Amino acid sequence: MGKKYGYIRVSTQGQAQNGNGLKSQREAVVNRGAEKVFEDVWTGTKRDRPELSKLMDLLKCGDTLIVTKLDRVARSVVDGCTLIETLMNRGVTIDVLDMAVFDSRRTSVLQLHVLLAFAQFERDLLLEGLQEGKAVAREKEGYREGRKPKWTSKQYDHAMELLQHNAKLYFDTHTANDQIITKEKGHGRFEVREYYLVTDVDWMWQKPEWEALGAIGMVKSKITRNGKLHEETRYVITTLTDINTFAKAVRAHWGIENSLHWYLDVIFNEDASRTRKDNSAENFSVIRRIALNILKKFPADNMSLNRKRRKCHYDADFMAEVLLSVV
Repeated sequence: MGKKYGYIRVSTQGQAQNGNGLKSQREAVVNRGAEKVFEDVWTGTKRDRPELSKLMDLLKCGDTLIVTKLDRVARSVVDGCTLIETLMNRGVTIDVLDMAVFDSRRTSVLQLHVLLAFAQFERDLLLEGLQEGKAVAREKEGYREGRKPKWTSKQYDHAMELLQHNAKLYFDTHTANDQIITKEKGHGRFEVREYYLVTDVDWMWQKPEWEALGAIGMVKSKITRNGKLHEETRYVITTLTDINTFAKAVRAHWGIENSLHWYLDVIFNEDASRTRKDNSAENFSVIRRIALNILKKFPADNMSLNRKRRKCHYDADFMAEVLLSVV
């Protein structure tokens, strides 16, 4: 005689933690006779659910799959039909507690297709209502789609004021706790950076508004290129309190920016671009970055990025191969 397995699922971690669904589902399938229960905290729109995949590999002829509702294992007609037909072909029985027991009989197949179609219809209505709600919300002043910003605009404005005035004044009148110097050479330039970090920030009366603030940093850069010296000073607010970690973070940030700008200038000659009309400069800037990322990801041994770009220009087949590589 085959084994009985239960499968339960909720869509979010919050539902799993507050017991909204998992506990009641587990009790229901166990009371029905499930010997082992698999559970997922995974949205039903995702086909690849880890625990369900393990269960699918385990089920064999004579076994029974117990679920509280059909939409726990399938949420669309295509996915549902594929999953259920696969199980029926193995000789597995599906016990849906709020409906019926389905097996390989033709009447069961017909019932499943009809029920899954209704489940898909129900979800489409839900999404349609959600989109209508968003459309109404967009008309309201101050609407912002997505997650709530971590910091308010007032806090950002305060940060800029802090960098422009307070930080400079503080470094002019106080001595930093830590200081290190780095030297780098590359791309035809020699750069010396001095990093300063002050961890004493209790003097700031606004500090309660920035609970994670750990220090104020200053970076002085002296860049020599083609015999010309360029000096720059930047102020940074940070959660970091170790000077070496701070220096590494600053170098990593600007290294990414400098690397990107260097590639765009050398490969796409961006600095020589005279595109100015309307939004064309911003549009072409985005296009260049997309093209650069595609070229970087395309695997081509012993072929530089510049050579890839030139070959795309005169070889339509190669260009199609590059574009299709990201599909």
